[in-house]
Amino acid sequence: MIEQRRPVPARITGPGSGTHPELMERLTRQALEGSNDDVLELLAQRAADEGNPR
Repeated sequence: MIEQRRPVPARITGPGSGTHPELMERLTRQALEGSNDDVLELLAQRAADEGNPR
């Protein structure tokens, strides 16, 4: 019998980024205003920047 494991919580803020209040406010505002393309582009750029530190 295979034992069920508890799900692992997702890291929605990325490694080491924490929650930046201004960023979270801006993303929330953009999402509520319906400009989801801008939100997705910003998140993709942020993920790329974190993956390639300067």
